Amino acid sequence: MTPPIISQETKEANFEAIAPLKQEPVLLRTKTVKAKSHVGVFLVLLAVALGCAYWFYNENQTLKAKVAELEGKIITAQNSVSLDGLSPVEKLNKHMLLPQAQSAQVVTIENSKDLKQSDTFYEYAENGDLLIQFPNLEIIYNNTADVIINARTKNTGQVAGAEARALQGALNLEIRNGAGVAGLAGKTAATFSGVKEYVVKSVGNAARGDYSKTVIVNLSGKDVSGLEKQFNTQAVTVLPSGESVSEADVVIIMGKQ
Repeated sequence: MTPPIISQETKEANFEAIAPLKQEPVLLRTKTVKAKSHVGVFLVLLAVALGCAYWFYNENQTLKAKVAELEGKIITAQNSVSLDGLSPVEKLNKHMLLPQAQSAQVVTIENSKDLKQSDTFYEYAENGDLLIQFPNLEIIYNNTADVIINARTKNTGQVAGAEARALQGALNLEIRNGAGVAGLAGKTAATFSGVKEYVVKSVGNAARGDYSKTVIVNLSGKDVSGLEKQFNTQAVTVLPSGESVSEADVVIIMGKQ
């Protein structure tokens, strides 16, 4: 059969009729691009969320590690106190001469607020401090810091001022006038007033009044370099002949120079 002959006008008319149908795939391709863009945004948001989750996890683990490290240091500090091999009374005995042949009762202070209101002796005490009691002596002691907070005798009351400094290692001084100059020992004692390193326990006259130079007698073996510098003399360890014995750490016999 001979194919029909289609004129040019008919072809153009037919093309105009079918052209919209040929454009449909273009619209479908546009919808596909939009769908892909939504997937891309979702993937970006997912990546951000995962990144944030990882960061928070990392920070949490770091914080846990720091807390564990801090707890380890605290435990180490506590163990170092408990494992030093010395009881609180033995440690306290390094600071002051404790009563001999007497047992001590050691109590942990747990109500410092109430104690402060009822007795000024506990003014600087805190919960956890130790109250160490002998028959005639009471001491508040911080075992961790190894510090005496306060002390008092039961007969005379609270230990304060010079006596408190003596408990914590100040040098006990006895000053004697060996120059024959009236009031010299008292004037010398006044120069130590308020000086925390020294406590003047007694003032008096030497066995004789013709000492030409000041004599420092170190009876305790402690460091007296400050006194040596102050009086420009070298300390000795034995009292001059004729001088009475002393319970002080240091005897200073004032001379004419």
